[in-house]
Amino acid sequence: MIKLGLKNYLKSYRLFFLPIGALSLGIVIGLSILLPLLLGAVKDFFAGAASIIGDATPNWDAVWATISSTVRSVDYADPEVAARVIFDRGFFEKLLNDCIRAAIDLNVLQVQLEDLLSACAAKAVAGGIAFLAFFVLGAFLGGFLTRVEIRRDIAKRKFWKFLLISVVHTVINATIIAGGVWLISSFKNFAVLSGLLTVILYGSVTFFEAYLVHGYKKIPLKSALRVRNFLSLALLTVIEVAIMCALLAIVYFISNVIITLFVGFSVVVITLSCLSMNAEAYIKDMADATGKKEEPTVSLPVTATSDSAEKSEQIGSN
Repeated sequence: MIKLGLKNYLKSYRLFFLPIGALSLGIVIGLSILLPLLLGAVKDFFAGAASIIGDATPNWDAVWATISSTVRSVDYADPEVAARVIFDRGFFEKLLNDCIRAAIDLNVLQVQLEDLLSACAAKAVAGGIAFLAFFVLGAFLGGFLTRVEIRRDIAKRKFWKFLLISVVHTVINATIIAGGVWLISSFKNFAVLSGLLTVILYGSVTFFEAYLVHGYKKIPLKSALRVRNFLSLALLTVIEVAIMCALLAIVYFISNVIITLFVGFSVVVITLSCLSMNAEAYIKDMADATGKKEEPTVSLPVTATSDSAEKSEQIGSN
């Protein structure tokens, strides 16, 4: 089983670029929506901000009153002190700030700019949602198509069986995983035994499902529900996950995060697809091999020509 599983796993890497292509297509479509909306939002904000500021009418009387009061506040009794105050950079920064606040009501201006920013941000958010939607759609499509192609190669089954087993498999596996977590957490001193029981229970359900789909009336049930098969499935799972982790580590070491993201997505999709079909592939291979052994041999009928020839020879000899 391990040999067959590794063979199917390595063979499935011929589909390496299928999930990457679907994910890239989703990203490209998402960016084609996000970038125009984002750039449009930035342009709208600056155009709107220029319009808001340009429409503001300065109160020049308040500006002159601010300048006058600021200049009069300087103590001219000591010319040296007055000179240091006037020619200090902070003095003019404060004066300019006071003049701007006196000329324009910044509170009103701030409210208008915040409203404009909210309207422009809504466009950018819409683009971000569209990008995320197409990103997820591309990832889902890549995973789905890859899984379909791998199943077609190693564990093909009818569509109604696919729907039925998928629902049953999801419910039963969720129950097994929850029960296994409960066993390990409740009986910590027997964690190894609890984990082994979980593996056996999971394997028995997985192989029984595979038997119903591919081996029913073709192979004995006991040949599918063997502890050796369960342990082989667990070991095969560990080996394939280890290969996946090693590939991701190598790619991350020799490249960057972006490349690792795309390569990792493809490797994870292929690995998870094969992990979910190893039992089916093994039972299907066993059933196919049994069917070939039991095919009846067809014997050719004896022709009448040979009989007539023998009779003719006997007459001639007489």
